[in-house]
Amino acid sequence: MIRMLALLPLIFCLNVQVGAQNPSVEDIVFEGIVERIAPDSGVVSGNLAVYRLSQYRVRQVCKGRYRGSRIVVDHLILTGKELEEIKVGDQVCVSVKRSNKILARFNSNGIRRPTERVNIFYIAGKVDVTSISDCRCCEN
Repeated sequence: MIRMLALLPLIFCLNVQVGAQNPSVEDIVFEGIVERIAPDSGVVSGNLAVYRLSQYRVRQVCKGRYRGSRIVVDHLILTGKELEEIKVGDQVCVSVKRSNKILARFNSNGIRRPTERVNIFYIAGKVDVTSISDCRCCEN
């Protein structure tokens, strides 16, 4: 119960953040290969939003538009288990929301530098691990 109460300010902020997104920009669903995952800090969101970064090589865009061959995604960490099932080299299907703002900016060596300007943040939704022989990401 106490943990849920601690999350209330974060949930309120998430609702505010969604309103800050550009509604004319589509969400994105893509199939990609995990290239890098930031180290687990061991901290979960509470009074402060905690994100963990990952970088993907984009193989195919299933929904929306994205022109790059790589994408850095901010995963909001609520339980600490959000990225538990993925590892570098996995093929995954990822949904993201574009936002020009984020609750708390996180950086990670080799993924995002503190000095790097970010115009659009890609905030993770669902991440599904797929196998190369049975990838159905873009068929759903």
